[in-house]
Amino acid sequence: MMKKYFIILALFALLFSGCSKGKEATSETKQIVKGYAKSVLNAPSKAKIVSDLSALRQAIQTYRVEHSAFPASLSNLSVKLYYPNEYNYNANTGEVKSKKYPNL
Repeated sequence: MMKKYFIILALFALLFSGCSKGKEATSETKQIVKGYAKSVLNAPSKAKIVSDLSALRQAIQTYRVEHSAFPASLSNLSVKLYYPNEYNYNANTGEVKSKKYPNL
């Protein structure tokens, strides 16, 4: 009889220890899904920033060819941008970067 209670107690212990790992796995899965959803939702704005950067870089190079110098500011360029205030520009090097995605 005592052996029977011990086996039942051991099964409950295993069951409850497995539940905590299950909760951790569920929490981790929720975080992964949340991160993925956030990246999917940000994809359209990132694509627009990539488009803006491409247009800006082309306009900077065209300006440099025509004027033998980089433009003093991005406002010297006639480029239609999705996010006009999103970019850092270095007039000495002609380099333009996104504030939100500096590695692009």
